[in-house]
Amino acid sequence: MSRKVPKKLIIGTVGLVIIGVGMGIWRLISPKIPTEMTKPNKPKAAVNIIPLEERPYVTLQPLAGRNELELKIYELKKPASNGEVTLEYDRNKGVLDSVYRTFSLTNFPFTMELFLGSKSAGGHITYHEDVIGGTLRLDFHDEEYALEVPWRYDDTQKSYSQLATTDGFFQLSLTKPIKQAKVIVMQSPGLPELIEGKVLAGPFLVATVGELPETTAEVKIRMAEESDSAVVYGWDGTKWVDYETTIEGKTVSAKGDLVSTYVVVSS
Repeated sequence: MSRKVPKKLIIGTVGLVIIGVGMGIWRLISPKIPTEMTKPNKPKAAVNIIPLEERPYVTLQPLAGRNELELKIYELKKPASNGEVTLEYDRNKGVLDSVYRTFSLTNFPFTMELFLGSKSAGGHITYHEDVIGGTLRLDFHDEEYALEVPWRYDDTQKSYSQLATTDGFFQLSLTKPIKQAKVIVMQSPGLPELIEGKVLAGPFLVATVGELPETTAEVKIRMAEESDSAVVYGWDGTKWVDYETTIEGKTVSAKGDLVSTYVVVSS
C-alpha cells in the first residue's frame, strides 16, 4: 500500500529547491564586489643585493592630508618597467599593517600616494593611529631586484627639534624646530647623486610636510666601522656639501645648514 505524501510537504520541498537554484544562478551572474588589493603569495627576491651606486634615490614624505604619504622614485639607474611597493608599519601596539601597491614606471620622478589605513568598497575609511614606522620594500621587474630600508614616522607633536632613526644611528639636533606635526626619518636605498669615495653610512633622509625650515643642525652618525678619513656630506638639493667632521670611534658629528639627505664618506 503506497503512503500518500501530504500536499503541504510537497509544496514546501519544491519551494526550497526553487530558492536554492535561484541563489546559485544569482551568485553566477551577480557582479563581483572589488576587494582591497592583497599581496600575491610568491617567493621574494633577496633585498639590497645590487651595489649602492645602482640603486635609485627614493623618498617618503608626509602630506597635509591625514595619514597620507608620498613615495617618490627620482630615477632608475638599473632598468625596470614596473614594480611593487610594500610599506610595512607598526601601530605601536605590536600590530603590523602594510600598504601594498603595484606601479608602472614611465616618467621620472615617479610619485605615488600611500595611505596609512584602509578604504572599503562601500566607502568606509579607517585611519590607523599611533604609527611609528617600519620598513619600505620595493620590488622592480625586468631585471628583478629588490630594495628595503627602515623608516620612522612621528606625528605626536606640534614641532620637532630632535630627530633620529629608530636604531639611533642617525641623530639630528636643530637650532630652530620643524613646526609641523608630521616628520619622517629614514634611509634611502640610493643616492641623489653619486659621490666620490666609499660610503660608510647612509644615505639618511629627513622629510616633513612641505619644505624643511632654514636652520642649522648638528648631526651625529654611527658607522659600521671606524675610519680616520670619514667626512659627513649633506645634499642641498643640487650638490653635495662637505661638513667639518669630528670623529670619535665609530661616531662622526658635524654642524651646518639643515638639508634633506646625509651620508658619511671616506675621503
